[in-house]
Amino acid sequence: MSYQSKSITRQGQWAIAYVIKVKDKAARNSDYPLIMKFTGYTILHPSWERTIINVMYSERGLPEEVDGAFDPIGKAFIDGVVIESEPKTPIK
Repeated sequence: MSYQSKSITRQGQWAIAYVIKVKDKAARNSDYPLIMKFTGYTILHPSWERTIINVMYSERGLPEEVDGAFDPIGKAFIDGVVIESEPKTPIK
């Protein structure tokens, strides 16, 4: 349905933030198509070679239910993620 992305920085590292919306036409728990929304970012791990980290939250519901009301909770979750170069050592 839709895809948006932009460059951002997280803890001084370049990352790609995204919002993806897709339609689930075969949800077993609904007689109607549901909307899936994925919001997050992907970042190259600064210490582990050839490793990326994907931080995201998702929600699913009828179109009128996926209205942005959950975004502040999801944003707080994402903002609370701390990427570490090794255990208990956050990247700068």
